[in-house]
Amino acid sequence: MQSMKTTAMMIEFLIAGVMMLFSLIVLALSFFPDSVMNLAYWIRFQHKWMNNLPFIILVFVSISYSFGIFIESFALHLFEPTMKRIQRNRFDHFIQAVEKINKKYLKKPVDLVDIQANPDRSFTGMVRYYVLQKNPLLYSEIEMQHHRLRLSRVFCLFSAIILLGIGYQYALQPTSISISSVFVLLILIVYRSIKTVRYRFERYCIAIERTYKALLLELPKQ
Repeated sequence: MQSMKTTAMMIEFLIAGVMMLFSLIVLALSFFPDSVMNLAYWIRFQHKWMNNLPFIILVFVSISYSFGIFIESFALHLFEPTMKRIQRNRFDHFIQAVEKINKKYLKKPVDLVDIQANPDRSFTGMVRYYVLQKNPLLYSEIEMQHHRLRLSRVFCLFSAIILLGIGYQYALQPTSISISSVFVLLILIVYRSIKTVRYRFERYCIAIERTYKALLLELPKQ
């Protein structure tokens, strides 16, 4: 089970790295097309190791994986203010739901003092790890939502970087129908991807709340 989670995480980092490398190549081609093509030509014909396909794949995977780890961290910090606002809103619903379970069902009410002391960390920290310790099967629902959240953040960055490159080309060729169409489409994609990040984080919080409440209902009743 743990090895599968590790493999899934590695694949996730690799996908994130490949997406961001591709977006940066598009950005570089948009701003410096001649320089990028000259560099590609120089690398292709001046280095014999470019004919070694296994070596190229190894280097590409290594760079993509390392870059993916960095991008995941960067995306987390970029969306942190938005996620904190959503988390505080969900935290209030969570506390109300737990207090209701305490009053109506539990023989020994759950102490919420420690959880309420630091809402920004306890909900996605203390509560989430409680679910992990008590029921790994239930925790898989949280983990699934977390994977989707991370990929949605990376895709949002990926779309925004490509939009920047296409936007520069649109500024140079505002009458081009093809570039204008792609530019408008990318604006819609970025807008939608931002909303998707918000939605995915809310689903992540709901998964934590739902699984925690399910565990509480397994405790001794009144």
